[in-house]
Amino acid sequence: MIGEAMVASSPMSGRTRDEAVAAGWEILHRIRDYRGDLAELTVPEPFTTEPIKVWHPLSTDPGDLGMALMYSAADELRPDDGWDRLAFEHARSMLAYYTSAVDLGVGLFNGTAAVAYTLRALSRGGERYQRALHDVEATLAMRIERQLAALPSAGGLSSQNYDVISGLAGAAMYLLSAGDGDERRLHVTERVLDQFCRLAVARPPLGLWTPPGKITEIERTRSPHLHDGYLNLGFAHGISGVASVLGSAASRGIGSSVVTGAVTALGELLTDCLVETDYGLDLPYFKLPADWQHEQLGLARSAWCYGNLGGAVALANCASVDVRFLDTAIQLLESVERRPLELRQIDNPSLCHGVAGQISIQRHIAAVAQAHGRHWNGPSEGTVAQLLAMADDTAAFGLRNNNVPGAQTDSPGFLTGSGGAAVALVSLGSDRITAAEYMLCGGVPC
Repeated sequence: MIGEAMVASSPMSGRTRDEAVAAGWEILHRIRDYRGDLAELTVPEPFTTEPIKVWHPLSTDPGDLGMALMYSAADELRPDDGWDRLAFEHARSMLAYYTSAVDLGVGLFNGTAAVAYTLRALSRGGERYQRALHDVEATLAMRIERQLAALPSAGGLSSQNYDVISGLAGAAMYLLSAGDGDERRLHVTERVLDQFCRLAVARPPLGLWTPPGKITEIERTRSPHLHDGYLNLGFAHGISGVASVLGSAASRGIGSSVVTGAVTALGELLTDCLVETDYGLDLPYFKLPADWQHEQLGLARSAWCYGNLGGAVALANCASVDVRFLDTAIQLLESVERRPLELRQIDNPSLCHGVAGQISIQRHIAAVAQAHGRHWNGPSEGTVAQLLAMADDTAAFGLRNNNVPGAQTDSPGFLTGSGGAAVALVSLGSDRITAAEYMLCGGVPC
């Protein structure tokens, strides 16, 4: 393990908190009052930067699913202000499309678990959307079983098979957040955990490693250093997400001692991959086979999807097995705070790889620290001020995202748009993050 964690400095002031909350509601009101056709919105294509229409009923960016998630947070914080009615319209469009999406996967951001999580976030503690939730969960269980049956028993996988975005880790995160009171959910959860426990201790090129034959076409053409296979270390697309699932299960007492062993194995693997830098620890994007060590150029992006923020979530969620993982998680966050802004590679307001995600993650880990008798202040004054400084009155939705270099996005999306950033801001007025934000932090009962 890396030594003891340091205490974060410059805690957020009450005045800055109030300004942040007000700014968040102003963005939500902009999105609510938008009179254009959301389906006609365009964003830059990642490789050509040409504007393309991307609205989709099951998308977080932008789409009905993401809008429903955003409004679920507003409804959670202000249940008497009618946000639930706005959410219902998007949930209805989401479900109408979902019923015809027969080939939908299981993931938490790009699959059936995303639909289930959104419905549960809107359900006000399970009081609403009960029939829809029952049906979606039944389909999710069937699709999980089918995906488990199709996996090679010894592993050697494309990361999309097991990751948070599209794969089994995302499905398991939803099941854990929904609770273990339902026997069907518990059975399916344990099936996924058993598979992850086997994969976590398998040696490369099997287990959670991606062998040469399973790399994607984009990786094949743009990332020659990955051609001999790799272990993805990211939270959204790699083993940090799996570690978070197993750690969360262990904290809830789900699974046997085998789960505890797998948590330890993945937590120590992530810790061993950390690199010492001038600013503290850094979590690289990938671990490569021992016979071809490619040195990553520069620091990793300080983000939820890849880098220190997602790695910190994973390790913090493993704290019930070994509290030293929490100490390392806090060090990862403090390393981000020490870096000059230009070296953080989070020059945008989003949840996925921006300052809003940093704030939500810091709040989650501050709560985990408190539960384990550690003290850490959470978001600093400077971090919240950085997000507030990104406000743009000329943007339709109040913020712009540098998601594609040289082509800014103005979108109400949840994961990489203004909607998710607004949720992180308004949530600062509460003593805990919202259910929508917990979607990035391993999930809790909604």
